[in-house]
Amino acid sequence: MSRLTQLSYMSKASVSAAIRTLTAQNFVARERSADDARSLNLEITDAGTDVVEHIYPVYNQREQAWASLLDADDRAALLRVLERLKERTRNHERP
Repeated sequence: MSRLTQLSYMSKASVSAAIRTLTAQNFVARERSADDARSLNLEITDAGTDVVEHIYPVYNQREQAWASLLDADDRAALLRVLERLKERTRNHERP
């Protein structure tokens, strides 16, 4: 789970809660790693894939609609700020 917390920039507690929710909804299957009993292997289920395939286009259309409200300079500024946030988050060490 530590790798998932790093990739998602979420706390261990938040990742655990998300995994429990996704597992309960049959969107993710989990099992203990055969190599390390402390680790979990997660796999998206067919139901999870269906949800992602349904939601992604809707989300993408919404992002495009928001971006269309900005002119080129504003979009460039937004991208710079988002990149800065991403870098600062990546470099931020968690306690």
